[in-house]
Amino acid sequence: MASLDDISMNKLHKFNLPKADEYIYAINNIQMADTGFINAMESNKFFAEACQMIINAIRLYQEGYFDCAFYSLRQSIELSIGTIFLNSNPDKYKNWNKLEKGFESGNMARYLADNEPSFKEVREKLFDYFDNLHKLKKQIDKYVHKQGYNSFHISFKRVYGDLLIRKEKNLLIFFEKSLKACIGAVAIYRFIIDPMPLALADENLLMRSGDFITQPYSLHFINEYIGEEVVSKLKTTQSYADIESWLLSNEKQNNATFLLIHNQGFHRNEYSEVASQIHLCSFHDRVA
Repeated sequence: MASLDDISMNKLHKFNLPKADEYIYAINNIQMADTGFINAMESNKFFAEACQMIINAIRLYQEGYFDCAFYSLRQSIELSIGTIFLNSNPDKYKNWNKLEKGFESGNMARYLADNEPSFKEVREKLFDYFDNLHKLKKQIDKYVHKQGYNSFHISFKRVYGDLLIRKEKNLLIFFEKSLKACIGAVAIYRFIIDPMPLALADENLLMRSGDFITQPYSLHFINEYIGEEVVSKLKTTQSYADIESWLLSNEKQNNATFLLIHNQGFHRNEYSEVASQIHLCSFHDRVA
């Protein structure tokens, strides 16, 4: 039986994304940053789905469905806003799951800006960041809603040579800009649930932490997808200050104790170092 590509006059034009694996590796930073706070555990599902939408966007773009790819990027942001809203209104989960009205991203964002302290503080401190994100989202919407010939698939099938190369390059530049922005935005929205992924990126704080399910954002990820200026502002928020203060109140682990607590192993010749901090170890760590 012939494939659709064999019989169709509208075969999709595929696109190359040279850094696809690098972007997926970056997304893993968010996927590994599950919250361990009991009252926010449901948000892990939402951020996992937001990450999946970004990965879908990468695959869709490569296969030629660039308009669908932009839609998936937009949805990663809307899912992130949705989980913060539901985390602030846990009584509304049933209504949300029954597909009832009132869960439009704009409505939820406005509610959070007025009523959710952490969301409100981050939005205020990062006003320029979110203003630029909103402007980018408006540009993404042009592809989603098919405004302008650049959003047409046939625009890439009816040109050849240098013009095609130029059109592909321009689309790649905008897609990568949008992709990186959405990865960073989801990471920041994850911060609003709890700032642990950013706090644990500080080695001094990490060495005072327990064996949390939350993994820290890597320094490369922070620098590449969030940025030093944004991070410095996030660290002035009350939620970050609270986590930082709590972690600093804990005794700093030596390397051997840290290895035992976090990786369930130790070197016999470092037994004395572990013994000196045995009071920091769990029952299972002590048995080991």
